[in-house]
Amino acid sequence: MLQGMFGNRLVRHFSLPNSSCLLLKPGTETQLALTRTSLPNGFPAPTPRVPSEKAFSLSVHLHKPGFVNGWGTWVDGRFHAVSHWDLGGIEIFDLQSDPICLRRSGFDSVHIHVPRSTLDTYTDQSGLQRVDTLLCTRGVRDDVILQWTRSMLPYINRSVHLPQLVLDELILMFCAHLSRNYRDSKKAPEVLVGGLAVWQQERAVALLHANIDGELSLSKLASECGLSATHFARAFKKSFGVPVHRYLILKRVETAKGLLLHSRKPLLTIALDAGFSDQSAFNRTFRALVGTSPGQWRRQHRSDPVSITWSAPVSSSMEASFG
Repeated sequence: MLQGMFGNRLVRHFSLPNSSCLLLKPGTETQLALTRTSLPNGFPAPTPRVPSEKAFSLSVHLHKPGFVNGWGTWVDGRFHAVSHWDLGGIEIFDLQSDPICLRRSGFDSVHIHVPRSTLDTYTDQSGLQRVDTLLCTRGVRDDVILQWTRSMLPYINRSVHLPQLVLDELILMFCAHLSRNYRDSKKAPEVLVGGLAVWQQERAVALLHANIDGELSLSKLASECGLSATHFARAFKKSFGVPVHRYLILKRVETAKGLLLHSRKPLLTIALDAGFSDQSAFNRTFRALVGTSPGQWRRQHRSDPVSITWSAPVSSSMEASFG
């Protein structure tokens, strides 16, 4: 289980009034932890020193601070003053560099705990040099990290189950962005890959259709195709035009359409048979992709049934609908 400066440990260490936390992928080496902290009046004094650990802490601000006069950070004993901070502004700490913060006004932020082992797993599988240091201009907005973090907020402090493939790709996306944009050296050349071979496409499709609920991990899927998780994810998107979990979403909707047309099952049963976690998730996804509710679509198309073709790749029209 991942341990470090996040969640309740972070709350106790900095004497915070409250916080909420989300741990992505507990029980494995590839993990991230998100802790939301909100202090209306900031810290009254410099923050206490944190124990050294092999990890980075990235903070992203969900709102633009009212003012940042007196803000700054000590890193390895050297003070770095802050003059500006945007909505979505970030700061990255190496937790082995004795970081101490000075925040004399209120803020609302999410701290993302990134173990070095998580980044190492990504770079090793991608054929890239390992990340030594992450550098950023404090307070500068990063829209990718801001949107990624906002997408995680509904799950913080909730017992919400996310399919393994979704978690794999969320972590992969985050690590790729950090490594590409904030590593301290010149960007290492990436290993270019084409699409999957025909046998790999067939194997991947068969496994995905047998695990349409998304509980098959990306690493297992990649292993079955003789690839690393990172290379498989890139090659799959090149072959099918969409990431793995989006392919699954499209297939769930396609399956649901067939069940809506050729059965009289209630919508909840169809939702579960098609791999959705519940009827509300089914309704939201179906409406987002099709433009109408499942019940309305069933009434409109009952007289014009469509067949389900499991072996065909995702059609261009479906890809276009997902962007």
